[in-house]
Amino acid sequence: MSRDIEFYRKLIPKHMPCTIDNMPGKIYHSLHEYMSNSVIKLYLDSPLTYKERFNIKKEKKEAFEFGSAYHCYIESQLKSGNTSFFNQKYIIFNPYDRPDKTKRITSKENEAWYKEHFVKSNKTIIKISDLYDIECMFEVIKSRKDLNDFISEGYSEQSIFATWRDIDFKIRPDYRNENYIVDFKSTNSIDEYSLSSDISKYRLDLQAALYIMIEHKISGNYNKKFTWIFQEKTYPFDIVYYHPSIDMLNIAIMQLDELVQQHRLCIINNHWPGKEVFKGFEDGLYKICHEIELPSWHRNKIFNNLY
Repeated sequence: MSRDIEFYRKLIPKHMPCTIDNMPGKIYHSLHEYMSNSVIKLYLDSPLTYKERFNIKKEKKEAFEFGSAYHCYIESQLKSGNTSFFNQKYIIFNPYDRPDKTKRITSKENEAWYKEHFVKSNKTIIKISDLYDIECMFEVIKSRKDLNDFISEGYSEQSIFATWRDIDFKIRPDYRNENYIVDFKSTNSIDEYSLSSDISKYRLDLQAALYIMIEHKISGNYNKKFTWIFQEKTYPFDIVYYHPSIDMLNIAIMQLDELVQQHRLCIINNHWPGKEVFKGFEDGLYKICHEIELPSWHRNKIFNNLY
């Protein structure tokens, strides 16, 4: 693995924009010297969270695991027209294949079978029911002719490296062609309010802004549209797609600038403060003690009871 990482490291010119096709995901995610969308967003919590990111335990959530499999399946299909790439990473678990069907999977015999065939495979385990849903979701994607402009004549999961604001960044769009940068999202609901809330909750606006800025470094094109393709995880697996508004992007770019400045300042001072940094930030000095107020709903409740 370390030799592979060094091999790809040498392909990336220092401080020069470049694209690399077919870089394995594990290699891409191992290049920690490059700032990514998910890593820069850690500063939204605190610089300390960024500093300690490798020591923080993360719980794998079922929705996240489904989303990862969904992305991998789409990548495999868009790259090669089949599931060969997906099959290299995932192994399908069908509980009805267990040796003793009269007992649960936790029985001694069934558990031994599970460990031997699945845990030892060193692949990510996906339930057959989830795979069936993902296959159906991709069939819907293929059937939607209005998506052709977004997912044709381009590159799937291309690794891109460029310097922005004197920081070396990396991005890996789900799909990228001459006119669009595409990000697939599986979701519970595609009504506009829910999607807007998800964009705010997961700060997808920052991702869109960063991808557009790095795209400009690569191609010189500011006009390429960032596009979210949202797809529901339940039948009929309906799809909508959106571009971020100009206002959304402008605000996100300003916030990205602020996060990059904080990152630079932390490196210069070798100081990685916790959440207090976001309670005030002036001339590189961090304010520590502030007043705190009750939530507005609590104040209103008390006020109404009194008056």
